[in-house]
Amino acid sequence: MSRSRLGTPLLMLAAVVLAGCTPTEPRCADVPMTPTAIERSADARAALDFDPMLPCSTVRGLGVSSVTLDTPAGAPRITYVVGDGVTLFLLSQARAVTPFQQIPEGTARIDWQVEGIPVAGFEGTTGSGAAILYVQWESGGIVYELQAMPAGRLTPPAARTLARATVTRSATWDGGEE
Repeated sequence: MSRSRLGTPLLMLAAVVLAGCTPTEPRCADVPMTPTAIERSADARAALDFDPMLPCSTVRGLGVSSVTLDTPAGAPRITYVVGDGVTLFLLSQARAVTPFQQIPEGTARIDWQVEGIPVAGFEGTTGSGAAILYVQWESGGIVYELQAMPAGRLTPPAARTLARATVTRSATWDGGEE
């Protein structure tokens, strides 16, 4: 067999081996914001003493449609509403903890470790029949909450992937510490 005929199978084998070593987790890409969301985000950010992490998604085609600011635990919390009309998730951030006490009937408790960060929450189908995934974690002095309503392209496994990718992103976010 000539060298050129041996080279092709070896290159194909190398490509298969390298493809097997490539991570299969989708990348968490920045989510575009509507002009209204950009304006509301700027207003909300002015009330915070930290630089909030912008949402990312492992599902393509989503956008930030709204941004809200409230104070459920006595400190400002910013919430990004992300979706496409069918798929929806919320990403909230604050310095104060708003603990959840019980999980809805029909859901299962979540206790993960992602990038060394403890993540707690629940997922499943509630008594009303709605699918939900809720996780809460702390990183860099900021408490994050992600609530997803799996539907459309955001299947339950895709919601878990999104949650883990968002936690991973927060691990490298500086939180606007001064």
